[in-house]
Amino acid sequence: MSKKVAIFGGSFDPIHLGHVNVIKTICDQDNYDEIRVIPAARSPHKVETVLTAEFRLECLQAICKDYPVIVDTCELDRTGPSYTYETVLALKSQYNADVTVWIGDDQFESLEEWYKIDELIKECEFVVFNRSGRFDKEKAQLRCSKESLLYGLRVSFVELEMLQMSSTIVREALSKQVAVNGWLPRVILPILRKNEVLKGPIVYGISGRAGTGKTTYSRSFAESENAELIELDKIGHEALENTEIQDYLKVVYGDHIFSSDNVVCRKTLGQIVFSDPDKLRQLNDIVHPFIKKVVHKIIHNSHASKIVIEGALIEEIGLLDYCEHYWVLDTPDNIIHERASKNLVPILENQRTREAYLKNADKTIF
Repeated sequence: MSKKVAIFGGSFDPIHLGHVNVIKTICDQDNYDEIRVIPAARSPHKVETVLTAEFRLECLQAICKDYPVIVDTCELDRTGPSYTYETVLALKSQYNADVTVWIGDDQFESLEEWYKIDELIKECEFVVFNRSGRFDKEKAQLRCSKESLLYGLRVSFVELEMLQMSSTIVREALSKQVAVNGWLPRVILPILRKNEVLKGPIVYGISGRAGTGKTTYSRSFAESENAELIELDKIGHEALENTEIQDYLKVVYGDHIFSSDNVVCRKTLGQIVFSDPDKLRQLNDIVHPFIKKVVHKIIHNSHASKIVIEGALIEEIGLLDYCEHYWVLDTPDNIIHERASKNLVPILENQRTREAYLKNADKTIF
């Protein structure tokens, strides 16, 4: 019986969160026996890679260890250009595999130029995911007509969340020694730093449950390191002053959460959202993207050599990958409750568990 194998290849020069998003999506499929991520030795359609093969492989392996995939070095082991045709034939021969090749829509646009494409389409299926932001599915299907070199192509299309990033953008930022945070998985940031590829600002994330003293610690640490401090609570307050967000809040929660001078009453809003998980989720869905956008802008415009992000919701907002170092303050429950004011109780009841906070920490501070 043949094995169903999905392959996702590329230069990964370097691998970024867009690539990781594709890997996650393939892993979410339930129709593959095996998933192989294959770094190219040399893409036939690109110039030489900037990062060495060994370095690209190290980064890829560091990321893929958290996913049920195999990092396949077959193309790195071959000499010359890396042709998908040769890779597919090798997999079919060695593993009796039915192969599905995952490619971006930008690659699909030039598929007729691929090596032995007329033979390749007989040997495998394709899945095309949106990457360029200009993909037209109907036009793509027309390209597989009888008059086309792609006639007989077995292809399906997958919509992914659009992430505005590319290896080209990342390489340019690395060459200019500016921030790449938010584009690369945090697990490879220390690798890039160790090999002196990453020379931009060091970003620390400092988090913890309410009442652990993370704000005091972060301010002290930032001052001692001459670092720029980003406090998420303050940006959250700014979000509530944003007119678009205020309009949304009026629709969802009503005018009564606003004072006579059109200022959001945080106490009233808190009473609503902390008593109803759905209302809290609605609030987070509108406020968190605002906070993330502001943080991204601050980091990428900063001239500081060190930056500290402080907040209880670093992970929930989607800022974990911005943090080269992620520290969590841990305080015993009895001390937290001793410190807690009456206003803090609803927050304590709705926050994540201690174990959830510590799960991704590089360092725990007591």
